Amino acid sequence: MDRPQIVAIANEKGGVLKTTTTVHLAIALGRRGKRVLVVDVDPQMHAARWLGIPPEGPTIYDLFVDAAQGIEPGIRQTRFQNVFGIPGSRLLGDVDRILAGYSKPVAVLAWLLGRYPRTGSTTC
Repeated sequence: MDRPQIVAIANEKGGVLKTTTTVHLAIALGRRGKRVLVVDVDPQMHAARWLGIPPEGPTIYDLFVDAAQGIEPGIRQTRFQNVFGIPGSRLLGDVDRILAGYSKPVAVLAWLLGRYPRTGSTTC
């Protein structure tokens, strides 16, 4: 079995095609038979909208707030084969305040992703 890979597409500047690149890369990999999980950490939630992720249920914000539940409750099927997603939330603007107690807030997302069973999972 292939070893799972984590790819982050990030840039603090807006308008540099982060979402477009993420969505198109996810769809292309899904078409090639790779299972892809897109985590939308943008308060505008455009990646989730493009992928057709239903808005109901836990968002990445909810998973940050209650990290003990892991990420699986937030994972949803998209309208594309082999592509799954966790939607963003308008509340992500407040995530800095919530994660202020952590020395490395991005480590919380890495920890959540690291807890997900990548092999043999029925969800993704």
